[in-house]
Amino acid sequence: MVEKVILVVNIEDLMQLNKEYQIQKYLSKKSLVIGTDGGDNCIGFYFGEPTFIFLQPLGDLDLSENRFLSQSFTDMFINWLRIR
Repeated sequence: MVEKVILVVNIEDLMQLNKEYQIQKYLSKKSLVIGTDGGDNCIGFYFGEPTFIFLQPLGDLDLSENRFLSQSFTDMFINWLRIR
């Protein structure tokens, strides 16, 4: 069975994570990382048009590596539950 993990960080750690990895500099000023997948990828929101949730390798903050997950938090969880 494939394990799916989402680690959502508290507000202080969230601010530190975004600052430490310079998320707004390398991805977009409209991007905000909210956690990780338990490994080397971060999960975040892009607050542009359209707004969506993305998965991004923390070691390669190149937009070409950015993967669309869903357009809402609810859809993301529903899709992940279907995989299980």
